[in-house]
Amino acid sequence: MLLLFFVILIENRYMEAYDTIVSLIPLLTISQKQRLIEELKKEKIVIHKNELTHCPHCDSVNLIKHSFFNERQRFKCKDCERTFTKTTGTALHGINKQNDFLRYFTSMMEDGFRPLKKMCKEFKISKQTAFDWRQKSMITLEHSKANFEGITEIDDLWFRYNLKGRQGLVNGRKRAGKVGAGDNGFQTKILATADRTGQLDMSVIRIGRMKMSDIPRKIGNRINSKTILTSDKHGSISAFAKSFKIPHISFDAKNHTFDKEYHVQHINSIAERFDFMVNRVLKGVSTKYLQGYANWFKELEVLKNDKSKNELSMDDLLKSNHTWDVFINIENQYEKFINTYSSRTYRCPVKRVRKSQNWTKDVLNRYATY
Repeated sequence: MLLLFFVILIENRYMEAYDTIVSLIPLLTISQKQRLIEELKKEKIVIHKNELTHCPHCDSVNLIKHSFFNERQRFKCKDCERTFTKTTGTALHGINKQNDFLRYFTSMMEDGFRPLKKMCKEFKISKQTAFDWRQKSMITLEHSKANFEGITEIDDLWFRYNLKGRQGLVNGRKRAGKVGAGDNGFQTKILATADRTGQLDMSVIRIGRMKMSDIPRKIGNRINSKTILTSDKHGSISAFAKSFKIPHISFDAKNHTFDKEYHVQHINSIAERFDFMVNRVLKGVSTKYLQGYANWFKELEVLKNDKSKNELSMDDLLKSNHTWDVFINIENQYEKFINTYSSRTYRCPVKRVRKSQNWTKDVLNRYATY
């Protein structure tokens, strides 16, 4: 049986090999199936990554090899004189079970949104580890920043201000904020923008009513005069289009469309599925982490018909050498977001502190979550 597998793989007929393996599994005994599972777990995921070309701390290209660390090649920057490896600052930074982490990430991309308890059981890790690995993965999921072309739908999505998981609140039962009708200061807003070519952006902008300044802050450099914005009659969107001289077609929200061709049905569909994921599957998401889940959803949405989506997402995961810095400073970014883009009060700071590798104001401005 193993010889048959070997011959098929040598012939490079992967799909035929998969079908053959699946058909032979029922013929195995229980002990043989268990052995097969153990062998598959031992199989390593091969990481394809370009050679290190610059220092992750100062971006210098003046590098030299500098011995080994845990059987991994170390490098030294001749300018800042700091040492590092290929994984320094990336999502793999500080992770001992790197192969398990890559399998975890692959499961996120292939199986979608699954509860942490199931991930803990499958990968035999603690709940805190499963949560940390999920956050590290979501930080890196920024697939495309191309310009929006042609008819582009735009709208704001509403999610209740949520303090889920934050310890020390006087009334823990109200972590999800007050229940109030209409657009109020307890609604977290996501600006959703999508064109007909597949470009999609989902950005957390503020807590409270959306302002005109929020739109250029997030997507201003991706829209030009050739873009045709279509939306309901939201004053902020109309003001943005007028200010930047962008063609804009609007309609009453209750009508959902204007002249059949101009509508926001795509955005409405995305909003419905994202809301189901956040509030039903995941039982609510803390506002602190909402942008990360939006990145995850957007990645799956944009690449859902791409057969190479795992490779593309894995490349994004490994090429960013600021993931670690962004990850350990999520709380700092959240505090800044609350103080700058909401009328809420920042409360009960998380006391979990880690050492940052290269956290500067420049990194904060370039890679901040909000």
